[in-house]
Amino acid sequence: LGHSSGGLIACYIASNSDVCNNLILEDPPLFSSNGDKRFDYYNYNDLSTVCHEFINQDEESDFVYYYFMNQYAWNFFPDNIREKIRRKSGESALKYRRKHP
Repeated sequence: LGHSSGGLIACYIASNSDVCNNLILEDPPLFSSNGDKRFDYYNYNDLSTVCHEFINQDEESDFVYYYFMNQYAWNFFPDNIREKIRRKSGESALKYRRKHP
């Protein structure tokens, strides 16, 4: 069973496994995630890129916090206040993550 990006992972696992006979997919981006088209999609610019950067760094071990601080959505805030909002929101997120790991 796979939904969205999880559907891509499910396809890969099912195609490389002898124990999977059936696969149920819900809206996986099978065609938009291939070739150069992938660079134009939100998933590539957000989750995929942030995940790749996370596994290639050693400074932060909390992925949820790392994603929060590096998500593409920050680009939708006005330039003149983006970093202030990001920093203040990040402080609150980190405080919450420490209290609720």
